[in-house]
Amino acid sequence: MSVPLRHRSAVLPLSASSPEELHAFAEHYLGLLDGEPALELDALCRTAANRPHPPFRHAVVGADSTTLSEQLRQFAARRFTPPPSGGKPRVVFVYSGQGAQRPGMGLELLSSEPAFTRRFAECEALVRVETGWSVLDVLEGRIPMDVERHIQPALWALQVSLTELWRDWGIEPHACIGHSMGEVAAAVATGALSVTDGAAVICRRSALLGEVASGGEMWAVQLGEQQARRLIIDDDRVDIAAVNSTGFTTLSGPKEAMQNVIDPLRALGVFCRRLRAGVASHSSCVDPILPRLVDALSDVQPRTAGVPLYSTVLARAALGEELTAAYWAANLREPVRFAQACQAVLAGAERTLFVEIGAHGTLGAALEDIAWPDLDRHRNVPSLRRDHAELESMLISVGAAFSYGCDPRWDRVMADRGQAEAPV
Repeated sequence: MSVPLRHRSAVLPLSASSPEELHAFAEHYLGLLDGEPALELDALCRTAANRPHPPFRHAVVGADSTTLSEQLRQFAARRFTPPPSGGKPRVVFVYSGQGAQRPGMGLELLSSEPAFTRRFAECEALVRVETGWSVLDVLEGRIPMDVERHIQPALWALQVSLTELWRDWGIEPHACIGHSMGEVAAAVATGALSVTDGAAVICRRSALLGEVASGGEMWAVQLGEQQARRLIIDDDRVDIAAVNSTGFTTLSGPKEAMQNVIDPLRALGVFCRRLRAGVASHSSCVDPILPRLVDALSDVQPRTAGVPLYSTVLARAALGEELTAAYWAANLREPVRFAQACQAVLAGAERTLFVEIGAHGTLGAALEDIAWPDLDRHRNVPSLRRDHAELESMLISVGAAFSYGCDPRWDRVMADRGQAEAPV
């Protein structure tokens, strides 16, 4: 019989002083799960979490004993030996841009995670003041999630709320990076913008984008930046919109001009993918609204950041006070220097864990390309995955963070799962 957890999915963290001991622990827990049908899984996970945690680590996630047993069995069968965690890594929160939005995103966490819910309620109230409509209505489908003025504030509220959840679970960023519109949530996370000012930036930005939301396209192409520049050198209507890694660049511009570039690339077999964006941001298409955006954000008051913000506009660590109205206009118009900002973060870092904050992991491949060949030292995890339940996804990722050397607040991760401990 499969014994369910009382409340929700849970993470079972394992740790040991050697690979052999780690596998022995896995087999021990597997024996408990298989041999004691009435075992209280909440207590089992809590007891494992409360043990000391030496450097060899692994974690499994599941909603019942069958799922946990199967994962432990696979781990034991592979004889996979994770390297020692090597101490705590430098944690970098990475805020993705538009494109991963989906109806219902965040709703599961709203119903299960108090820290997420509290911050979301604050964001919801601020967006309603700015716009007159409800983010919750967008997530629940009463307002279509089909235009920037709805998509971007909804994604921002999700990102700010996910940040709060990660922090509540004991995972604090040492630095933050934001990709395009994701930089607004990143600025809030670092303290460079208040939540109120963050809401103002994202809502006023996205409202103005509605005025230039026709006739433009954005495409990701498998070309390095210099290759892409040579490609568009004779057409000033097409811009480099983002440099995501050494081998991927995003182009942006009017539809006709974009097709003149993309069609020949496709004929040559170059990978090209149109992005889910209704506006050709980071191109001349947004020039008409930039002066009004600066005026609209004249009351925003940036401040000293408590956590370093690595700017994808400046490709370096930004002073919080630099995030003025003019900066946010540049954030919309200039190329997203994502690869360069990540490289600046990695400079001198022994070990890094990038945690992507968004509705789905979209930047993992770029982060791996940037970190190559040091993938053992610089890893990345998404917060949410569209093919997983939201809490399950978060637990998989906090388990991965634990395995890599982070020490979550297990009392918060396992809150409301019962207080008894199992005799293991």
